[in-house]
Amino acid sequence: MRIFIFLFLMLSVLIIGIYRPISAQNSPAPTSGVDEGSVREKVKEKVETVRKNPKAYIGSVTDKTQDSIQIKNSKGEIQFVSINPDEVDFVKSTNKSTAIKFNDVAIGDYVIAMGYRNGNSVLTTKRLIVTTESTSERKIVYGTIKKIEKKEITVFDKNNQEFTFTFPKTWKGPEIKELSENDTLVLVAIAKDDKESIRTIELITSPSPDTEL
Repeated sequence: MRIFIFLFLMLSVLIIGIYRPISAQNSPAPTSGVDEGSVREKVKEKVETVRKNPKAYIGSVTDKTQDSIQIKNSKGEIQFVSINPDEVDFVKSTNKSTAIKFNDVAIGDYVIAMGYRNGNSVLTTKRLIVTTESTSERKIVYGTIKKIEKKEITVFDKNNQEFTFTFPKTWKGPEIKELSENDTLVLVAIAKDDKESIRTIELITSPSPDTEL
């Protein structure tokens, strides 16, 4: 009888030992508590935010390759611009606006590149304007509209410096009613009658192909 009980207990132990590893293999792996779908969605949202946040780089071209240029801005910083010539509007603007090609852009040119910046601060440009640098009589400002009042507009540039410009009878770009506070723009003005008179406005959110600087 004791032998029978002993054999029964040994058999039970063997059965339990075999069953547990099989159960462990069939059990679902514990989760880390991180939802991969949620992570992907957050990354996608961040990419979309960057993509929908247009920027402008302004300065002199210091280097050029087949699909990019380097720009030195007013602070002496080097900024990188990625260019697909088939997807960019190239314009040369002095006294009038002229369509050009990427081959016409040269080292030393003063340019305004408008487009979207990625996480590495490389700007993928959609519109590139070759123009002339700001002078005492001609000012180029890249900034945000803070106030629109009758025929005047107040703009803060990226250094938080305040500028006030006056709308003349005519100018290139959107009408006053098409502008809103917090719009980002590139504005070109000339000194006239002790005022900074607007010549051109380029909304960064929707650059117009027929404006000239």
